[in-house]
Amino acid sequence: GFPRLGYSAPMPAGRGVIYLAIGARFLDEARVSAASVRRHLPDLHITVFTDQHGPRGAEFDDVVAIEQSGRKPHRDKIRACLLSPYPETLFLDTDTFVAADLGGVFEVLGSHDLAASDDRGYQDRFPPGSGVPDCFTELNLGVVFFRRNAATTDLFQAALRRYDELGE
Repeated sequence: GFPRLGYSAPMPAGRGVIYLAIGARFLDEARVSAASVRRHLPDLHITVFTDQHGPRGAEFDDVVAIEQSGRKPHRDKIRACLLSPYPETLFLDTDTFVAADLGGVFEVLGSHDLAASDDRGYQDRFPPGSGVPDCFTELNLGVVFFRRNAATTDLFQAALRRYDELGE
């Protein structure tokens, strides 16, 4: 695990939001996004994984120290998901803005381990040998609901291994 920075609110019984914010700019973005979560889901616990030190701010209930593990943040997103303290988690990218109550989406986790929408506006070219066809539509991994269990833990661990194999 990663050391706590000394800020901690009471741990919620079930649901929470996590952010990964590497760098001051992304922590500032996460603060704006977390404030939008608070407007619509005021009782939801919010944790940020960050390399930044300093005052927590009212937007976050918990701040967890994390160091960037590579040149891109994608690997660290997966690490943050593995470290989520919540049985049911909403991972949000720092540039998201919550404009309505998303609480109902957590209900999907009653019958599914993970929920994400496709990212219709984005198509990536996967590395040769990845086995992913060019016509594949990626999921929007900036807004992901997941239930912490053996299946999602295995998924995130496999994603880390695959990420490392591809040399990203």
